This record gives sequence, structure tokens and C-alpha cells, in this order.
Amino acid sequence: MHKVSVVIPIYNIEKYLRQCLDSVVNQTLKDIEIICINDGSTDNSLDILEEYQKNDDRIKIVNLKENMGVSNARNKGIELASGEYIGFVDPDDYIDLDFYEKLYKKAFQTNADIVKGNDLNVLYPDGTKEIRPQNESIEINKLNFWVQFTTAIFKREFLLKNEIDFPCSLNVCEDIAFVTKAAILANSIVIEPSANYYYIRRNDSLDSNHYDTRKIDSVINYVDIITKLSENNNLAICDKQLLLSRLIMQIDSIRKYKVESGSEDYKRLTKLYQQKVIEKMRLK
Repeated sequence: MHKVSVVIPIYNIEKYLRQCLDSVVNQTLKDIEIICINDGSTDNSLDILEEYQKNDDRIKIVNLKENMGVSNARNKGIELASGEYIGFVDPDDYIDLDFYEKLYKKAFQTNADIVKGNDLNVLYPDGTKEIRPQNESIEINKLNFWVQFTTAIFKREFLLKNEIDFPCSLNVCEDIAFVTKAAILANSIVIEPSANYYYIRRNDSLDSNHYDTRKIDSVINYVDIITKLSENNNLAICDKQLLLSRLIMQIDSIRKYKVESGSEDYKRLTKLYQQKVIEKMRLK
């Protein structure tokens, strides 16, 4: 059994892929496996993967003939992983060379279901950098872990036992659904603030533009998933309020910034927003 399985979903990302792979294959923690899911790429991504595989037998390539989406790719990685813990790296991002060594060391010491690294480092195309804080709030309440899943490692047995995966029915918010379920069910989430992950914010990334009706359908489905998680896991009232408050915030933000005001999708989100506000008011 490897200490960490690293899952990398790949789709038409040749421009950034080498930087990502260099940061993973050169990890100071050597006992890792690197599972690369080529999700039907039509550029040179597969050629780059095969080039790296020739020099590193820890790299496993799964070549999907058709693009099935990032959730399916990550789930395939979870299915194939043999490591004690599983980590995820997006192919246009990169990590410090001691990232997994630090996370695994903390996991070994604590036996936590989830070990999270430093707050996310966001790098923008103009060269500016932003740190998105979350760790301080997670230490107050583990349910505050709701994004930044790539900054963490997850015990494989924990994911499999609780059937925690990325919902293939969602084309947005699938990562938040994954993390929220993991946070609810984890025995603990331990922070290792010296382990750094770098998220490259691209102008053409999946979440950069306005949402079409298909994405709004996904958002509504996501809200339903989180609502059921809240209802079915015997949470304290304060935790249910936290999850509802987050949903209300997310719906309102998407309504304001991702759809055209007055459109049918705007009206659908407004109705959902009002429903969740009422639910929170009635929660006792």
C-alpha cells in the first residue's frame, strides 16, 4: 500500500501540465502513486503523460476515449487508488515539493480522516497573488471546510466506507458537495499550515463565465444534495443553520453575478433563495 495516491484529472491542458507533473513526481515523499485520468483530451496531454510515465513507473495512466467530465475522472481515480490517503491535484495547478510529505506526516501522527494544508494560494494571470483564508474557521467548526479540497488528503478507507465521491450529476459545485459530505462525516480535520497548494486562476476556467441553464440545473441539484445531507446526518441546529446560511449565500451570489437579471434562471434562483431563507427562519 502506498502512503498517498495522487489523482490528477486531465482534459486539454497541455500548456500547464508539465509544471503540475514536475511538482508531483518530485515530491519529497517518494511512496506515492500518481493516477492520471486522461479524460478524452484532443491536444497533446496524453503524449506528455506518456513521456513522464517512461521516466517514472509510479505514474498510472487511464485513457478515457470520450470526455466524461471531471467528476467521473476523479471518481475513477478514487476507485483505482491503493494509497492509505488520497490527494487531488488539478492539472493546471502545482504544489510545493514537500506538500504530501507534510500532510502525510500529520496524518500519521493524528490518524485524522482529513488533513488539510495551508490556505489556498491563488495566482492570477496578471501575476498577482491572493490567499483565501479558511483554516481558522475550520478549526472552530469542521463544517467550515467546504472548498479547497485539493489542499487536503483524505483517508481512502473513510471515503470508500461512506461512499464519498464527486456527484456526476453536477457540472458545477461537485467539489463542494464532495467536501461537505466529507466534513460532515469525518472524525476530525487536522490542519498542516506549512503545506502549500497553488491554484492557477485562468480566464477560461470552468467557473469563470456566466452560467447557462444546464449549470443552473446543476446548482439546484447541488442545493438539494446539501439539504439532504443536512437532514439525514443528525446535525446540531447550529450546524444546520451554518449549512443553510452557506447555501443562501451561494444562491444569492450566483443569482447576482452568474445569470442575467430578470431571466428565467434568475427567477428560478430567486425562488430557491426565498425558500431557503424561510427554511432557516423556521429552523429550531
